[in-house]
Amino acid sequence: MKRSLLVVVIIVLLVGVLMWRHKLGATAKALRSEKAPALSLPQPLGPKPAYLKAAEDFLAAWKDGQNDKLYALLSTRLQKTITLADFAALAKEVQIRGAEPVAYTGTKEIAYVVMSVQAQQQEKQAEPIAGYSFLMRQESGGWRVALFLAEEKLTDQYLGLIVIPVAKGYVVSYHDKQGRTSHLNLQEP
Repeated sequence: MKRSLLVVVIIVLLVGVLMWRHKLGATAKALRSEKAPALSLPQPLGPKPAYLKAAEDFLAAWKDGQNDKLYALLSTRLQKTITLADFAALAKEVQIRGAEPVAYTGTKEIAYVVMSVQAQQQEKQAEPIAGYSFLMRQESGGWRVALFLAEEKLTDQYLGLIVIPVAKGYVVSYHDKQGRTSHLNLQEP
């Protein structure tokens, strides 16, 4: 009796695992197929994360030429590498006309935000800027920009976007709609 019950339990478990693997395989195949629906940036159920708001505030201050506010949104560590006057001169080289979030992820202490921008550069030979990616850090005064990078091109989607602290910085990882995986190694100045 105990042996037949054990056999029945094992068969039920095997059938369950096979059904789960079949559904998982079908889902993965649909995601890789060109006919799969496009995934868009999920809309939060609650308010925007504070780190996203800080990145938006940074670009809004840049757009409005509010250099004091722009500089105040830099992390303490980043502020130690550049003066307000030098930073204001650099910010003046690119005119931000608008910005929208593309992808973001974060924890209580660290976040990564990708924003598309409409920008015009003063230097005509410079590569066009499609957006900025931000490494955001939580400091005592709130979320601050620890690192920001101009992006010449943004990917179509940032699926599975994560930021992971490592020994000497952070690793950002994601994959695009075609399934290509990207890893970025970021070090704060």
